[in-house]
Amino acid sequence: MSKVSLAGNASGIGIFTIASPNSNTDRTLTLPDNTGTLVTTASTGTVTQAMLASNVATNGPAFNAYRSTNQSVTSATWTKVEFNAEDFDTAGAYDASTNYRFQPLVAGYYSIQFAVACYSGAFTAVLARLYKNGSGTNIQAFNYSATSNVLDDWGVGASTMIYMNGSTDYLEVYGFSISATPEFNSGGTWFSGFLARSA
Repeated sequence: MSKVSLAGNASGIGIFTIASPNSNTDRTLTLPDNTGTLVTTASTGTVTQAMLASNVATNGPAFNAYRSTNQSVTSATWTKVEFNAEDFDTAGAYDASTNYRFQPLVAGYYSIQFAVACYSGAFTAVLARLYKNGSGTNIQAFNYSATSNVLDDWGVGASTMIYMNGSTDYLEVYGFSISATPEFNSGGTWFSGFLARSA
């Protein structure tokens, strides 16, 4: 049988009280089988995850968007990828109908991934680049051939960690393809991210 021990503070004379909730229902406090300190706040008496660990992402914004159909684009021209469908968007931070951008309202460091697949014949280059606030970043992926390549599908992708201020910052993905009739393919063009650490 487990034992319960209350250790007093030698320098204090205050009374330690365990108060039951104002309820007719039985309650059970189950402690984990490891050492540690249970911390509460004097203002609310409630233990929260924020008290147990600082800068925890908890249930911050997360999304995964993709192309539901092929997107026709102009050869050798940087074009915004219109990720027009979503698997999920926990905070409504991705716009899948107008601006095709991710603009979270929680400041912090985000894990971002994207891929652009192109469909056509005779490719010589496919590139994809992450844009922040309308400007291209150094996060870029590319596939290039010095001669025309007859493969039907080319794809590129990248991932990064990036800081977002939680108000005005937004992210978009642009693609670039040199081909006779380039398209961003619905089969492998996607954009996802989540809050990895709060600010």
